[in-house]
Amino acid sequence: MTRNPHERRAMKPQLSPEDAHLNRLWRETFGQPMPLIGAPDIARRILRQNGVSARDLAPPIDASAPAPDTHDARTGIRQRSRV
Repeated sequence: MTRNPHERRAMKPQLSPEDAHLNRLWRETFGQPMPLIGAPDIARRILRQNGVSARDLAPPIDASAPAPDTHDARTGIRQRSRV
């Protein structure tokens, strides 16, 4: 079967980790894909109003992100936190 090169195919946007997380919650809550991408504050507010807990709405922790630096005020030494 040959495709028409001018035929438009539905584009599947690449979701950020935050949008992917919210999309999963949206699907669990409403049974359909999240209709807005790139507006996490609005999506969170709608999900919260529909019974999703604040704990579930928290952004996912990125395990690949570097650990934050901490500063020991007593010794003046900067330490890298361990995860």
